Amino acid sequence: MGYRPFAQEISFGATRGMTIIELLLVVTIIGILAATAGSAFDGYRKRAMTQEPLRLLPMMAGGIVTYYGREDEFIPLGPTNVPPTNGSTARSVDFLENPEWNWIRINFSISDPIRYGYQGSQTGPGSYLLEALGDLNSNGILSIFSISIFTTGERTQISPVHIFNELE
Repeated sequence: MGYRPFAQEISFGATRGMTIIELLLVVTIIGILAATAGSAFDGYRKRAMTQEPLRLLPMMAGGIVTYYGREDEFIPLGPTNVPPTNGSTARSVDFLENPEWNWIRINFSISDPIRYGYQGSQTGPGSYLLEALGDLNSNGILSIFSISIFTTGERTQISPVHIFNELE
């Protein structure tokens, strides 16, 4: 047996493990934090998906106003992706695919996949309505975004985007 002078001085003592109560408490706290983070993340994800129509509808309205100024008439814009497919999955839609939809006449097309369906129609003399319809969580309840265009003589007004059931 060799001499070990420090063996007596180094003592770690008896180690004590966690009790079952302490373990349950830790697991409960982690579960509460995970549930809170999960619901907050879902809200952020839905809000991010609602940015699409808020970005595209004003661009479409600009195209309608330009067309109206050039042709002195409104044109119907055919439905794209209407009714919308599963809202959680974006899909590519060729806005110029069908000439009857008239998107090419307002010089509008996007290459990004979309989650909403878009359409536009004249609602009365000098008024036009653009809509984006989407089902973000596939529960059958639609989020509806709309923007109105009004013309009176030489003036054209575009309303702010109106939102119904934004996050369903």
